[in-house]
Amino acid sequence: MYHDVKAISAGYLHSVLLLANGTVFSFGRNASGQLGNGSTADSQTGVLSVTDAVVIVAGAYHTLAVDNRGFGWSWGQNSDGQIGDSTHANRSAPFKLIRPMLP
Repeated sequence: MYHDVKAISAGYLHSVLLLANGTVFSFGRNASGQLGNGSTADSQTGVLSVTDAVVIVAGAYHTLAVDNRGFGWSWGQNSDGQIGDSTHANRSAPFKLIRPMLP
């Protein structure tokens, strides 16, 4: 089903795949929006969250990606500000960090 997987990362109850073409698919538990598809519904099949990614990392209940322009994206649980949006509100859709992460 998923071809050309470049990277895999796993959170507490969700998993994230980065394909060679830069698309990011997530599946599993989604109570905090950690799948990044704009909902909080769990999914046993992959849901698309980001395109043009080069790096992915899954935290326990949140997910991060860096796109091919060097911008960071984050989504999911934000109780401790781990999304980086200056709030403590969960994000069920990817939030683009303002500054590029890569030089």
